[in-house]
Amino acid sequence: MLAEAVSPDRLDRNQIQKRIEVMWNHLFPRREIPLLEYPVEEIATELQRRRLVEFVYDQELPAPFGRQRYGEFTVSPHNKIFIHSGLDPKGARFKATLSHEIGHYVLHRKFLSKSTFISSSPKIATDEELARYGRRAGISDLHWAEWQANEFMASVLLPRTGLMYRMARIQKQLGLHVGRVYIDNQGCTQADSGFIFATIAMETMIQFPIVFARMNALGLVNDKRTKRAKGTLGDEVTSTLQDFVRSLD
Repeated sequence: MLAEAVSPDRLDRNQIQKRIEVMWNHLFPRREIPLLEYPVEEIATELQRRRLVEFVYDQELPAPFGRQRYGEFTVSPHNKIFIHSGLDPKGARFKATLSHEIGHYVLHRKFLSKSTFISSSPKIATDEELARYGRRAGISDLHWAEWQANEFMASVLLPRTGLMYRMARIQKQLGLHVGRVYIDNQGCTQADSGFIFATIAMETMIQFPIVFARMNALGLVNDKRTKRAKGTLGDEVTSTLQDFVRSLD
């Protein structure tokens, strides 16, 4: 029997965050939602303890077309996540890869089976999809699933408060005003903002564009190159940043 192409739900950032919170409350019903970072290793341990997912850390993964794969999620014959044996279990890339693959489990396991697959063929977007999803509207279902897993990863490792703390620490180190990352057409602001994004990307091993997109979506970037400010920092956020800066003195 030929495998059938299936389409995962086109979840946005807020819907993915809700799925993460549901997962957390299901696995750890007596613990508060973490503010700085979800403990992804504990999540993996609990998923394995409940026999929901088997985790395999002692195998190398093939590198098709010369591109090394660090993780893989499969549902056949049962839910299983592979993490490349060469990754340091205490390293940032290990956590990022683990978070990404757990994202596939949480978001996509119901769409996959021995007889189904997620298509990599581009889609023709409807006007409604274009209005809702913008440039992502026409990407393939496979690319959409990868975008969702990346959003899951970023939301797990960079919750809003934790991301603000990282941002404030780096701004303090650079001697910059602590607040939204300001960018305009001047080389100095672009260099400073690029250093902030790149530092967070290196610390977490989350790709630079994903870090930038997340900070922008959360209203932590004031990009004057676009002639508009994306969101605002409310009193609660400003107070949080100021408290953190005082703790650094």
